[in-house]
Amino acid sequence: MLDGPLTLDDLIELVNQRAQNDNGQARLTEASALSQEINALTDQLLDYFVQQARESGLSWSQIGLQLGVSKQGAQQRFTGQSRLEDLPHQLRELGASLEEKFLARSPSASGGLLQKVRSAFRPQRFTAAARQVVILAQEEARQMRHPIIGAEHILLGLLREESGVAAATLRSVGVTLQQVQDQVESMTEPSDDPPPDHLPFATGARNALEAAMTESANLRHNYIGTEHVLLGVLKDQSMAREVLRTLDIDVDHLTDEVSRLLERL
Repeated sequence: MLDGPLTLDDLIELVNQRAQNDNGQARLTEASALSQEINALTDQLLDYFVQQARESGLSWSQIGLQLGVSKQGAQQRFTGQSRLEDLPHQLRELGASLEEKFLARSPSASGGLLQKVRSAFRPQRFTAAARQVVILAQEEARQMRHPIIGAEHILLGLLREESGVAAATLRSVGVTLQQVQDQVESMTEPSDDPPPDHLPFATGARNALEAAMTESANLRHNYIGTEHVLLGVLKDQSMAREVLRTLDIDVDHLTDEVSRLLERL
């Protein structure tokens, strides 16, 4: 236990201990990683005490008032759930497709196992920030006149959703939205036809989001955040990885860093 409030000096000392040498780059890397951990832990801290408040009888309206958000905003943010109809249609379809795929492979699955699968791949578990990533990815695909949402558009969505852990992680290694937009446009061709009203996921995007769900379930997290989505994007052999490589990003190292971050949460 700390004798007093956590201070900047405490964090500086922790970074220096982790870096284990006097190399300025090593200290900066550790400082960035610690900052991301703190952001994620702050969310978990609020989650814990909101749950305590609920158990003590506070209403969502009272909790929202204390936090400066609406009743609905508090409920969606801190239950990790949202109404199915509030989700981007691509996520609703992805959840239904995964459940159908599992049933086809395991038609005799027990009720308990089926419930676990449904819970792990429930699209409502995507946080508000992660859902916004999908919406922003669709916007990027439309603006580029692409007929599908690829992993590269998910990467763009992660960068545009600036409040998420994923955006902070990408910024920490020097990746910017403009750089990725320029690379994606240079590697793709716009369609002559306007994008359809219903933009589906390409294979890369589907794989990335399925991997995000799987990582969250394996780590027993009760939510799917932008950090899980980033890991899913990094693990899929898609254009997103190629874009990052053209920006001189060590994708395998970044993947390991995000994995370690998630394991610490």
